Formats: sequence, C-alpha cells, structure tokens
Amino acid sequence: MLQDFLKNITKWLIYVIYFILLLALIIGITAAVQLNQINANIIELSQVHDAERKVLSEVGYRFSLTDSLANRYLEDFKQGNLLLYQQAYADLNKFLDDNQTLFPDASKTKLYSEIEHNIQIYENTLKNIDESHRAGSSKSKDDFTFYSSQFVLHKNNTLDAIDKLSVQVESEITQTTQRSLDNIAQARLLLTVLIIMMIITGPLFGYVIIKQANQNNHQKNLLKSTIEDYKQNLQDQKSDLSKAIQETQQFAYIVSHDLRSSLTNLKGFTRELDYSLDQIKAPLENSLPGMQELERQKVTLALKQDIPEAVTYINNSVNRMESFINAVLKLSRLGRKQLTLTKIDLNPLVEEIVANLTYQLELREGVVYAQKLPIITADQTSMEQIFANIMDNAIKYWYQGRPLEINITTKDTPTETIFAIKDNGRGIAAEDLDGVFALFQRLGSSSEVGEGMGMAYVQAIIRNMDGRIWIKSKVSVGTTIFFSIPKYIMSKDTNE
Repeated sequence: MLQDFLKNITKWLIYVIYFILLLALIIGITAAVQLNQINANIIELSQVHDAERKVLSEVGYRFSLTDSLANRYLEDFKQGNLLLYQQAYADLNKFLDDNQTLFPDASKTKLYSEIEHNIQIYENTLKNIDESHRAGSSKSKDDFTFYSSQFVLHKNNTLDAIDKLSVQVESEITQTTQRSLDNIAQARLLLTVLIIMMIITGPLFGYVIIKQANQNNHQKNLLKSTIEDYKQNLQDQKSDLSKAIQETQQFAYIVSHDLRSSLTNLKGFTRELDYSLDQIKAPLENSLPGMQELERQKVTLALKQDIPEAVTYINNSVNRMESFINAVLKLSRLGRKQLTLTKIDLNPLVEEIVANLTYQLELREGVVYAQKLPIITADQTSMEQIFANIMDNAIKYWYQGRPLEINITTKDTPTETIFAIKDNGRGIAAEDLDGVFALFQRLGSSSEVGEGMGMAYVQAIIRNMDGRIWIKSKVSVGTTIFFSIPKYIMSKDTNE
C-alpha cells in the first residue's frame, strides 16, 4: 500500500515538473518576443528617427545661412550678395527635395510640405522687396515697407514649421524609448519568473530521480532493467546539462550584444551632445560680456569645465562597459570553440612566449626556467593562451624589489600531463584563493590595466579541453599554478 502511494506521488510530481517546464517554455518564448521588440525599437531609434533629426538640423542650418545671405543683400543690394543668396536658396531646395522621402508619415509629410511652402513664399517676398526697391512710378515706399514686414513674417513661419516637425520627431523618439524601457521591464520580469521556476524544478526533478531509484532498488526481479534505466537517465541529465550550458552561453552572448547596441546609442547621443555644445558655445561666449559677473562665471564654468567633464566621464564609462562586454563575449565563446587537436612541442612554444615578454622581464630583472617540456596532443592556440596568461599574471604581480623568477615543470601520469608554473611574486592570501577565478576580480592592488578576468579565461580554456586547474600560494613567497591536460581530449561538435 505504501509503495503504491509513493508511486502515485512520484507520478504526480512528474506531471508537475512537465507543467512547470511547459510554462517555462511559454515564458521563454514570450521573453524572446520582448527582446525582439526591444531590438526593433532600437533600430527605429538609430536608423529612422536619427536620420529625421539630422535632416531637420541641416534644414535649419541651411535656412539660417540662406536668411543671413538674404539680409546681407537687403542691407546693401549688391548683386554679388544676391548671387550668394540664390545659390544657398537653390541648395536648400535641392536638400529638401532629396530628403522628402524620409518623412512618409502623413502628419510629418504635411509639416514638411509646410516648410517647403513657407520657404517658397519667403523667396517670393524677397523678390517683391527687390522689385519695390528698384521701383518705378507704379511702386511706392509703402510697398517696400509692406513687403519687408512680410519677409520677417514668412521667415518666422518657416522657423515655426521646422520647430513643429522637430517637436513631433522628438516626441516619437521619446515614445519609442519608453516602449523599449517597458519591454525591457517586461522581459526582466519574465526572465526572473523563468529562473525561479527552474530553481523550483531542479529539486523536484532530483527528488523524483531519487525516489525512482529507491523503488527500483527494492525490485530485485527488475535489477537489470533498473540499471539500464539509471544509465539512460544519467545520459539524459548530461545531455540536458550540456544544452543548459549552451543556452546560458547563448543568452550571455545575446544580452551582451543588446547591451552593446544600447552603448552604441549612448555613444551616438554623447557625440550629438558634444556637437550641440559646439553649436551653442560661440553664441554663449559672445553674450558673456553682457551678463552679470555671477552669471558669467556660472556659464563659463559650465561651458569650459562641467559639461566637458560630464561628457568625458560618460565616454570613459561607456568604453569601460564596452570592454567588459567584450570580455564576457570572449569568455562565452570558449564553450563553443571547436578544438583543433595536433601534436605540439611545447619547448619552442614557451620560448616564443618568453621572447615576447623580454621587455617586461628585463624591467623586473626576471628570468624563466623550464625543464624539458613534453610533446602533447592539444589545441595549439589554447596552449599558447594558457602559458601566456599565467606568465603575464606572474609578471603583473611580482614582488617589487626582488628579481622575478618563473619555473615551469611537468609531471606525466597515465591519464594526463600536469604542469606547474611557479613564481616568487606577491602571493595570494588564503581567504582570496576562491576569488582567483572569479570574473572581473583583481586581487590585492595592481596598477596594471585589464578587466580582471585573466584566470577565469584560463580556467575556461582548460575546461574546454577537459582539463583541471588549481592554485597553491603564500603571501610574500609566491604562487604555483597547476593545470592538467588529458592524454585524450574529447572533440567538440560545435563551432566557434
């Protein structure tokens, strides 16, 4: 009776797990849709609205230039100035015609046409002024005054039309940005729910496996079948784990690319801010003499110090974040890297790495000792990166005032080759050893540049070749890094 009860519990737990997994799949698909929408919003911002904004900025600039030349002509009525104005007006009209297709929306097309219409009236008014100035008996001074006032009116109407279209474009940019933020919030919530469901499913799945195994152990007459089922379940778990690792790596890859897109937008808007600052800097500096002393000091401080410093800090932060994203991408690709297994003589490989580090070693009076290294079967690029990163770390964390020594030794076993790279550097405290392989973590103090993921990268490379890595260290004495390379490395099925 108890056994049947336990069987029923196990069955219902399996049903619960399947339900949770199905729900998790639905949530995952929904989150993917949200991420696609975010990507579409970003494309709309970067390609459509950014182009509209640039065109309107250029139209405003060209119209201001045309108006400036028109006013210069009206001041002295010289034929040369009229030619300059006519050329600027022709260029403005051509630019408007060339970029009309960027505003397909009905409301924006109407505003764009209004700009063109006002500019045409502006041109006609200038012609009327010119004709009035050169008036015959049929023209009067009142005509000239009337057309001059109309000239200013149509100029203001044109600027108003440009401003209206700019406001609409900026409004759409704001709305698209808000949609992206809303989609990000929804995707974040969905992914949080998905993670919680996976955490719940894991223990339940483990419980079901244990219960099933216990029941099979009590059924001696089905012992052989039980063993076969257990092996199959184990294989399934390995397959599921492999898929989960691949999905995690793919997720990191996608999120890093999305973040990079956002950083690219941030860089673009920072450049836009810099450009805008350049545009307003000269007019503000020209108006400084007319300001009160306190206002002049505030404006000068903002123009020459506060705003440039803020832009510099933004750019530095973006560059650092981009560096971290590149590091994550580099690490995530390792699990998908296809190994090219060849026989490698490690002696010339290490000699070349030491030669490349000659300058750094000389600065630290350093020397590298290596016993006769074996010929192994492994991935050439991976081995170069392992030795280069470990020796580079030894150089970075040397004990100042003491000549650097690096010793490389090996030990051969039936299943693997064990390497030991020992230095006499600063060493690592016992409480910090667990953090050696952590991402973006630098132990102690170092002025060297980097993302702080060198050893995490080395660990990922070695694991990709089915090897092991561990460390022994003592503060102020030195550090020994051990790693092993199997005699037989499983080939990888996925490409980088």
